[in-house]
Amino acid sequence: MAENEKMERLVLEDEEGNEEQFTIIDIIDVDNKTYALLHPEDGEEDDVVVYAVEDENFRPLEEDELQEAIDAFEKTGEYEIFDAGE
Repeated sequence: MAENEKMERLVLEDEEGNEEQFTIIDIIDVDNKTYALLHPEDGEEDDVVVYAVEDENFRPLEEDELQEAIDAFEKTGEYEIFDAGE
C-alpha cells in the first residue's frame, strides 16, 4: 500500500462483546479463500493478526487455517510473519 493511501479501519467484536479497532494492512485471495492482515490499534507497532473474510464478514482463523494464511502472505514477498506460538 502506498504511503499516501489512507488505510481502512474497522471495528470487530470478540466473543465477549468487547470491541477492538484494527487497521487493514492487506487482503489476499488464495484457493478461493480470502484472508485479511490486520494491525490492532492498541497493539505494538509490529503486531498483526490474520482473519478470514467470508461474505464481507471477518472471523478469527481456525488453528488448521492459520499456517496456510501466514504462508500466503509471506509468498507475496511483502511480509514476514512469525506465529507467536512457535
